[in-house]
Formats: sequence, C-alpha cells, structure tokens
Amino acid sequence: MAHEYIRISEDIDRIGGGAYSPELRDHAQDARDSLFRLLADIPGKETYVALTQLVEDHPVPDQRAWMAKCAFDRARTDGDLELWTADQIREFGRDLTTTPTTQRQLFDLAVARVTDLKNWLERGNDSPYRVWRRARDERETRNLVAGWLNQGWGNSFTSAQEPELANSQRMDIWLQNPDIPSPVPIELKLLDKGWSGPKLCERLGNQLAGDYLREASHGFGLMLLVWKGDPPGRRWRIGERLVGVPDLRDALKHHWDAISHRFPNVVAVEIVLIDLMAREKASDLEL
Repeated sequence: MAHEYIRISEDIDRIGGGAYSPELRDHAQDARDSLFRLLADIPGKETYVALTQLVEDHPVPDQRAWMAKCAFDRARTDGDLELWTADQIREFGRDLTTTPTTQRQLFDLAVARVTDLKNWLERGNDSPYRVWRRARDERETRNLVAGWLNQGWGNSFTSAQEPELANSQRMDIWLQNPDIPSPVPIELKLLDKGWSGPKLCERLGNQLAGDYLREASHGFGLMLLVWKGDPPGRRWRIGERLVGVPDLRDALKHHWDAISHRFPNVVAVEIVLIDLMAREKASDLEL
C-alpha cells in the first residue's frame, strides 16, 4: 500500500537543492522506504514470499529488479547453515554426529540419516535390499525405517511411529529431541501400492505441508518414497511430465518449489526416494 499510494514518480528530488528542510512528502518517502528495509531484514520464509509478491505487484517496473535482489539476498542468508557450538564441534569430532539444538539442525540430521539409509540400501556391499523388498506393507517398512533411525545415534534424536494429531491423523514417523519443542515428521509412501502422480503431489501439499506442518513452529518435513520394482517400467504424471523412478524425486521437488509459497510457515521439505532395485543391477560401463 505504501508503494502504491506514495508514488515514486511523485518523489521530491533533493539532489543539488541546497539546504535540506524536510516536509510532509519527505517523511512519507522515508517511511515508505523504511518499511521495505524493515521487511527485508526480517528472517524467514514469510519475508521471502512477501518480497517476491512485491516484485510481481510493484507499480513501478524499474523497482522490481532491486526488490528481486533483496528477495534473493534474504533467501541466501536464511539458507546458510546454522552455526555449531563448541560442544557440538567436539561431539562431532568424537562421534561423527552431533546433538541438534534447533529444529533446523534436527531436520538436517534427519535428512542426512535417511540419505545414509538410501546409500546403504542402494550401494552397500552388505545391502539387505532383498529383505526390505519382502516387507509386505507400509507398517513393516515403517518398522524397518524407524529401526534404522533409532540405531546408534546417541542423544541426537529418537523416532516415534504414528503419533496422533488433534484431528486424529497419524504421522508415519516423527523424529524428536527432548530439547527441541517441534519434531520433524517423515511421511512414508510405498510406490508399489498404486500411488498416482497427482495423488503423491496432493499428499505432499495437503498432508505433509498442510496438516503435519500446520502448527506455526513446525517448519520442516521429509517425504520418503520406497520403490520395490512392481510393476517394472512404472511411470507417474507430475504436472505436464511423465516420469519414471530415476526422475520422480526431482519432479516432485520441482512441484513443491512451485507450491511452496502457499505454505509460508513451512521452511523446507525434503524428498528422498529409495530404489530397492538399484543394488540388484550390475555395472554395464563400456571401457
């Protein structure tokens, strides 16, 4: 409203005008510019969303490039890793892990542990992928994932299965730490159970972001997809694209990036896809 009604085209140019004696118009210009600076300095995704909206709506096109740069700077600053304390650095040097103190650190640790699980199942010489493929349903797979997450991480976190929310919904898994008030939910989907592309997109937006992360302090979540290979050659329609297993994760991440602005309290959502058919394949490089 300030940029709409205190028009830049009507600003008073004081350059080379001699002694400066501010008038009502000068105060209005300063207030308008100060409002934008105050907004740009507020950390968080809500600020980024507001800035990008101003880029689209600003009545003066020449101002939009500057506002876009401010939005980029806000995202870059907020995207920096949180600093570790001296105790966390010593703990990592001793145990190759650390105890998180914020929800962001808990989320980063959750993504790292689930990625470790993916790498073990898809690339490990002792991968138990055949055992995992014999899991009959989501409950058994959820037990395997939770068991992995609970092994040997010290005081980093504990995992709980199907905790109930106020509306009687149940998260698949959530990771919690007693010193962090907000847990990190993990939504598990078995791709062999007939999940269509549009339904995966809907669950990503409405279930994970819209329900599990509804509370203002719940800003981070993870979607875990598991593929057991049935039927071979399966494809999913994500938006205008028809994708297979190798491209499904990136397509869903692109979809999340497109709808993320609808959930200003959700800071980050990560998607991990575990392909239980990957370790079965032999190398076929031409040398």
